[in-house]
Amino acid sequence: MSFGFLEEGARVAISGRNQTTIDEAVLPLGKDVLAVRADTAELGEVEKFLGTVKQKFGKIDILFINAGVAKFASLAETPESLFVCYRC
Repeated sequence: MSFGFLEEGARVAISGRNQTTIDEAVLPLGKDVLAVRADTAELGEVEKFLGTVKQKFGKIDILFINAGVAKFASLAETPESLFVCYRC
Protein backbone atom coordinates (compact mmCIF):
# COMPACT_ATOMS: atom_id res chain seq x y z
CA MET A 1 0.00 0.00 0.00
CA SER A 2 2.82 2.40 0.87
CA PHE A 3 4.43 1.91 -2.56
CA GLY A 4 1.19 2.94 -4.27
CA PHE A 5 0.89 6.12 -2.23
CA LEU A 6 4.55 6.95 -2.88
CA GLU A 7 4.08 6.43 -6.63
CA GLU A 8 1.24 8.96 -6.53
CA GLY A 9 3.49 11.52 -4.82
CA ALA A 10 2.21 11.16 -1.27
CA ARG A 11 4.35 11.64 1.80
CA VAL A 12 4.16 8.41 3.78
CA ALA A 13 4.64 7.55 7.45
CA ILE A 14 4.69 4.02 8.80
CA SER A 15 4.66 2.67 12.31
CA GLY A 16 5.11 -0.56 14.18
CA ARG A 17 5.82 -1.91 17.63
CA ASN A 18 9.40 -2.98 16.94
CA GLN A 19 11.96 -0.36 15.84
CA THR A 20 14.20 -2.91 14.08
CA THR A 21 11.25 -4.19 12.04
CA ILE A 22 10.21 -0.62 11.13
CA ASP A 23 13.77 0.25 10.08
CA GLU A 24 13.85 -2.82 7.82
CA ALA A 25 10.40 -2.06 6.38
CA VAL A 26 11.31 1.50 5.45
CA LEU A 27 14.49 0.56 3.51
CA PRO A 28 12.76 -0.40 0.23
CA LEU A 29 10.38 2.57 0.57
CA GLY A 30 13.10 5.22 0.55
CA LYS A 31 14.66 7.83 2.79
CA ASP A 32 11.71 10.23 2.63
CA VAL A 33 9.36 7.84 4.45
CA LEU A 34 8.84 8.68 8.11
CA ALA A 35 9.20 5.61 10.36
CA VAL A 36 7.94 5.90 13.94
CA ARG A 37 7.79 3.25 16.64
CA ALA A 38 4.22 3.09 17.92
CA ASP A 39 1.82 0.38 19.06
CA THR A 40 -1.41 1.34 17.32
CA ALA A 41 -3.39 -0.91 19.65
CA GLU A 42 -2.68 1.76 22.32
CA LEU A 43 -4.60 5.03 21.93
CA GLY A 44 -1.87 7.13 23.56
CA GLU A 45 0.71 5.83 21.10
CA VAL A 46 -1.62 6.52 18.17
CA GLU A 47 -1.97 10.11 19.34
CA LYS A 48 1.82 10.43 19.69
CA PHE A 49 2.29 8.96 16.20
CA LEU A 50 -0.26 11.37 14.70
CA GLY A 51 1.45 14.31 16.41
CA THR A 52 4.82 13.27 15.00
CA VAL A 53 3.35 12.92 11.49
CA LYS A 54 1.60 16.30 11.68
CA GLN A 55 4.79 17.95 12.94
CA LYS A 56 6.81 16.49 10.05
CA PHE A 57 4.25 16.78 7.23
CA GLY A 58 1.89 19.51 8.45
CA LYS A 59 -1.31 17.53 7.92
CA ILE A 60 -2.72 14.07 7.35
CA ASP A 61 -4.88 13.45 4.29
CA ILE A 62 -5.28 9.67 4.57
CA LEU A 63 -4.91 7.53 7.67
CA PHE A 64 -4.80 3.73 7.58
CA ILE A 65 -4.34 1.99 10.91
CA ASN A 66 -4.25 -1.78 10.94
CA ALA A 67 -3.95 -2.92 14.56
CA GLY A 68 -4.71 -6.49 15.45
CA VAL A 69 -5.57 -7.52 18.98
CA ALA A 70 -6.10 -11.18 19.77
CA LYS A 71 -7.57 -13.10 22.67
CA PHE A 72 -7.17 -16.87 22.57
CA ALA A 73 -9.64 -19.35 24.09
CA SER A 74 -11.80 -22.20 22.94
CA LEU A 75 -15.12 -21.15 21.46
CA ALA A 76 -16.98 -22.69 24.40
CA GLU A 77 -14.89 -20.63 26.86
CA THR A 78 -15.15 -17.35 24.94
CA PRO A 79 -17.62 -14.88 26.45
CA GLU A 80 -19.87 -12.91 24.13
CA SER A 81 -18.20 -9.68 25.29
CA LEU A 82 -15.02 -10.62 23.37
CA PHE A 83 -16.96 -10.63 20.11
CA VAL A 84 -18.18 -7.07 20.56
CA CYS A 85 -15.17 -5.62 22.36
CA TYR A 86 -13.20 -2.94 20.54
CA ARG A 87 -10.56 -2.41 23.25
CA CYS A 88 -10.52 -5.51 25.43
